[in-house]
Amino acid sequence: MSKHAIFLRGNMRTWNYIKKDIISFFDEYHEKPDWYVCFWQSNTSTIDEVTDSFKNSNLKYLKFETENIYQKFNMRLLEGAHTRGEKIVSDFLGRFSQVLFPYWRLAYLDQLLSIAKRKYELENNISYHSVFFARPDIIYKTSSDHKDYVRCLNELDDMEITNLRPHNTRLGNKNNGNRFDNYVTSDTFILAGNIAADIFGARFIDTDYTEGSLSRMINWDVHQLVSRIKTKYQLYELAELETKSRIIVDPVINRPNNLSQNQWDPLPKEVKHQICRDLNIDPFDYNLKLPS
Repeated sequence: MSKHAIFLRGNMRTWNYIKKDIISFFDEYHEKPDWYVCFWQSNTSTIDEVTDSFKNSNLKYLKFETENIYQKFNMRLLEGAHTRGEKIVSDFLGRFSQVLFPYWRLAYLDQLLSIAKRKYELENNISYHSVFFARPDIIYKTSSDHKDYVRCLNELDDMEITNLRPHNTRLGNKNNGNRFDNYVTSDTFILAGNIAADIFGARFIDTDYTEGSLSRMINWDVHQLVSRIKTKYQLYELAELETKSRIIVDPVINRPNNLSQNQWDPLPKEVKHQICRDLNIDPFDYNLKLPS
């Protein structure tokens, strides 16, 4: 029987309100997978509380990561160490931080989890068939029945990765793209075969965004950054190869008070901060620290 792993990482945010849904979904549809969890340190929950949430699951790794090591990388990046010495001028600094901040932070956690996974595989002489990269603020659902979902999951090839769709915007037809045109993706979920997962999980230290191109580093959409690491290694979604084997997952982002993105985004920072406090969510999880 194929063995699967789940990478659960990021800011906890609404984790305490939807954790049962997240864990039950993957435990059922990935047939008791091994869990690798890495959250940014916050006051939303404790190590003991998170551990207890997985008492009936196969938790292999759990860590609360601080900002210390990551911030050292972030400062060097902004100083130009990863742009062949070319400084990021002040006009770009705000845009750079806004767009790349979530990309690099998530890539950093994926790197830590990838190391932990490979260590476990080598020590126990196993190889995971797939890795699902999940977030703790999303409710995951599927319209597939359990049997069909498992069949599709087990058919996932080592070099295949989901949630990457080619489309050609230059021709104005999103259905007629090819693998060398434009790509769209999302960070809400990524499901990868064994080899693809190791490649994608290592993008923090192996990415063409550290090869000196400011125009590519300062990109309009963080999701395009996720796409580029996939296309660099020619990792493609299963839907292109065999329509019947597509694994359908419906990720729904859960925001405080169940607000939609259109309702949440325009709220003043102070209001968001108070909503989080009322729900016992550390405002840090939403980057909402107020000036002292």
